[in-house]
Amino acid sequence: MGSRFCQLWWLSGDKLAVLQQISLYAMQHGMNWIGLPLMPTGHEAHDLNRLSSFLGLMTQSLDGPPEETPGRGDIDTAIWFGDHLAKTIIKHQPAARP
Repeated sequence: MGSRFCQLWWLSGDKLAVLQQISLYAMQHGMNWIGLPLMPTGHEAHDLNRLSSFLGLMTQSLDGPPEETPGRGDIDTAIWFGDHLAKTIIKHQPAARP
């Protein structure tokens, strides 16, 4: 299984292109891609999936100290995504052989 996140300091950029390329490589190697099935709650710094990405996690950090950036919504989305990845991987583990 494969997944990816992309974090940049500017809103516009190549985050989607990075996720597309990495997911393509994963599929070329026979991996199952795990996306981000979380609807955005808005587009402010405190909102979940505020950059509206479903192919993988996208976050943005401003030019500031780590105590201020990325925003709480991006951090909470990353935590949600990590939990989703863990649950998906556990769900699809092969059955133990006797």
